[in-house]
Amino acid sequence: MAHQVEHALGPPVLTERQRQVARGVARGLTNDEIGAELGISPRTVKAHTDNLRRKLGVPTRRRIAPAFIALQGQRRPRR
Repeated sequence: MAHQVEHALGPPVLTERQRQVARGVARGLTNDEIGAELGISPRTVKAHTDNLRRKLGVPTRRRIAPAFIALQGQRRPRR
């Protein structure tokens, strides 16, 4: 069964930083590695992943990537 991101008010809105962190998680990077790439602390990355889990409605960090990918499929491509 494919994971679907559904919310009463439509798909969640992620900040640019949250999208950057989600991409790092999807690439399998650690908080330390994501932080080094983005120039933020691992603790800040952890805060972003916690917010991502809440917004995407997933219980674990491991489920951020599939939910983020599903969310990207729900959005129209940028022009």
